[in-house]
Amino acid sequence: MGESIYRASRIYKELFGGVRQSFKCVVTEVMEVFEALGIADFMEAAKEFRQVLFELQMHIYHYSRVDFELMFCSDVVDGFYDRRQVWIKMFEDRGLVFSPVYLRNGSNYLREYKIKLAFQLAGLDISLEEAKDLQNKYHEA
Repeated sequence: MGESIYRASRIYKELFGGVRQSFKCVVTEVMEVFEALGIADFMEAAKEFRQVLFELQMHIYHYSRVDFELMFCSDVVDGFYDRRQVWIKMFEDRGLVFSPVYLRNGSNYLREYKIKLAFQLAGLDISLEEAKDLQNKYHEA
């Protein structure tokens, strides 16, 4: 049986490409918790809080290199792995090999500007219209 997908070391390698994410991600997620609380969307606030926990745990791993199972955020990890599969297909469509370092600007493939930025990091300059076409193609993925 393989290593758990919830191991910090595996996530760090497979989802982040071994590159530390900016601490800005933690701050952004905290702000999103408060935004959700501000409109009394407690389900969204709980989801955003789990994203904060995920980001914090990944920073702990980066700085300590002590491996552990991530806790209280399995749905966040599952979501990242699901999005990763979409990105892999998207890059294959363009004849490129996907690398997680291309997602430095975020992994939400439903935002065309993030698609454009990811492809730019891969060395392929696509228009926002082409990015929108990819977004529409993979919206149902």
